[in-house]
Amino acid sequence: MNRLSKVLVSSAAIAALGIGAAFAATSHKTPEEKADRIMKRLDANKDGAVSRDEIAAKAMERFAKGDLNKDGRITKDEIDATMPKAKPEKRAKLFRRYDANGDGAITQAEVEAKIQKRMAKMDSDKDGKITRAEYIAFRAAKAAKKHG
Repeated sequence: MNRLSKVLVSSAAIAALGIGAAFAATSHKTPEEKADRIMKRLDANKDGAVSRDEIAAKAMERFAKGDLNKDGRITKDEIDATMPKAKPEKRAKLFRRYDANGDGAITQAEVEAKIQKRMAKMDSDKDGKITRAEYIAFRAAKAAKKHG
């Protein structure tokens, strides 16, 4: 997974919560393996949970790397340039998912809004953090909804 994909998807990932997408990036792995990978990558203070601040910090770090011309916006061209190995339809879908206002660019505010929305869905006890167990439960519920 390249750096822009990680930016957008991590900001979720538990993507965006790009984090949700980041978690989903290794679809051949079990939810437990994915949770372990995300916790290792995003739990900066190693307290066993990923806070909104930890997610946002990583997302903004990656946003800065993906904003090739440093204008505070990520365009479709920048996504294409930073994700050359991704299929065009995957890049387009990712872009549409994050360009909430449809103006042709992804801003930090749009990424932050995605993080807030995703956190609200994943943080079942509403303590402002996503634990490994919450992530696994979220993925299980999402899979059941998708297949049921």
